[in-house]
This record gives sequence, structure tokens and C-alpha cells, in this order.
Amino acid sequence: MESARAYASSYSLLAEYASADLSDIPTWRHTTADLARRNLHGMGDQQQHLRGIWEPISGRLRRAAQRRSEGSDAGVVRARQARLPALDLSRFANHGLTVPSAEELAVTTTFAYWEDAERLARRALARAVDAFNFLENTAGHDTAHRHAHEVSAFVGGLFGCELAFEDGTYWDVCPISLMHHRWGISIGFTAVRLCSLCGEDIDECSHMIDTLYDVTVSRDPDGSCTACGGLACTHVVGETARVRPHAVVGEMSVHEMSFVRNPRDPLARITGIDVSPEKLRRSLGVDPQGQPLACYRCLHACNGFTYPLE
Repeated sequence: MESARAYASSYSLLAEYASADLSDIPTWRHTTADLARRNLHGMGDQQQHLRGIWEPISGRLRRAAQRRSEGSDAGVVRARQARLPALDLSRFANHGLTVPSAEELAVTTTFAYWEDAERLARRALARAVDAFNFLENTAGHDTAHRHAHEVSAFVGGLFGCELAFEDGTYWDVCPISLMHHRWGISIGFTAVRLCSLCGEDIDECSHMIDTLYDVTVSRDPDGSCTACGGLACTHVVGETARVRPHAVVGEMSVHEMSFVRNPRDPLARITGIDVSPEKLRRSLGVDPQGQPLACYRCLHACNGFTYPLE
């Protein structure tokens, strides 16, 4: 499972490059049980308690990474450079710059790995939410749900999250928050199916679906392969491949769009919900006026799902 691999890799990077003990990182299940034991049900009380748990841990790991970046790891960086031929230092000279010393790279390398750990953790969360969308209403529903919460708490607790702000509006783009809004998108449309080889109507062109044809591999503007339609295939541009034609969707005419509980494409989900200014003013006591706002939703206990009216 891609989410589990990325989650484990993020843990491993933090353990190695922060040289820190990660045994005190709590699980979401543990903090949720702790909230119940303390009878903390209000969002404000929960947030204060959860921040008190996570912020010291996050601060300790960041300080550990800082200490690793203060020159003591030059030998480690030299050894790492020797193991990584992909680190082409000649690119610095190409721009008239001085090649950084191992001591200088010790600083950037340590924080680069912190950033890599964050990137992996956020990828793990995105894939965990995708997995839940596919496994909803199956035997894997509860397991996928819990896993998404565990990864989300790890991301928010260690690396932090913010509300998005765009065009004067704050947006909730938290993956775990959006996952609990079971609103999928279904569209009604008509379109012509085109032949992948010639671009003509596949029902009228001369190519036969069950016949192999020689094609010269190239890439469309979106990066898809002209031989198989894939974005990450092994076909090499310029070489000849033997493929069967397949249908591709031509220009579409969209007739309607609906919010549904179970879209045909499990990943056809909303990507953001606008946050009302009134709600923010009541919560903060002031108008934030576009200032960065931290979000702690991913740390909280689960409040259940909401569904569209169908």
C-alpha cells in the first residue's frame, strides 16, 4: 500500500536525520482515547490539549534537526555524496557559483531531509484518503478510515497545516476534513469516442480493435503516450511499438453536474470548502484579513461523516 510505504519512509527519515527517539509520537487512537478519558468534548478544549501534546514533540524534532545542521555532520555529508552519484556538483559551476563545502551542505542536507519527510508524510495522507474513497462500504472501510486518521494526525502534529487563502476567501483543504464530507461529483455528458491511432470516430475508422498496428511512439501535450495512453509507461519516444487501438474521449458536451454520495469515479471528490468570514470572526474574535491561519482539524477526534441530500 503506497500510503503505508510513504508513512514508514517519513518516519525513517526523521529517525535517521534528526537522530531522535520517535517512541513518544502518539497515535491518533491514543490521543482520541485521552480526550474521552478527560471528558474534553469542546473543539477549543480539545485543540488546547492536543497542541500541548504535539507541539513539544514537533519542537524537539526540529531542534534535533537544527543541531544536526550546525557543522557536526560534514563527514556524514561527504560519505553521503560518495554514495549518491546523482548529486552532480558540476551544475553549480555551470552558473558561475562556488561549489558548496561539505560543511555548508550539512545544513541544507539535513533540512532537505526534513522537507522530504514532510513531503512523504503528506503523500501518505493523500494516498490514504484515496484508499478510503475506494474502500468505502467494503470490508476494508474501518481499517482505511483509521489509517487515514493516524497519518493525518502525524502530518498535522509534526509539520502543521494552514487554511488556504485565495481571492479573498479562506478554504478548508484539509484532506482528512474533506474525506468526511462524502460528496462526490457526477456529471452527465455526451462525447464522441475517437480512435487512439488516427483520431477519427472509432466506430467509423478503418482500424480494428482486435488487431495490432505499428505506431511510432510520441507524447501528447499532457504527457500521455500515443501508443498506450499511459503517463508512466515504458514506451520510448521515437521507437516503434505494436499496439491495439483503443477509444479516447473526444470533445465533451456537459449537460448536468450533481453532488452524489457514491460517484462512479471514487476519486471525483470536492477539493475545498470555503470557510465563512462570520465563522472565523466568531472563532478568532477578529477579522483575520488574509493572515495565515493554522488548522488543527487533523488532530481531533472523528466527528463522523456528512452526506449530500439525494
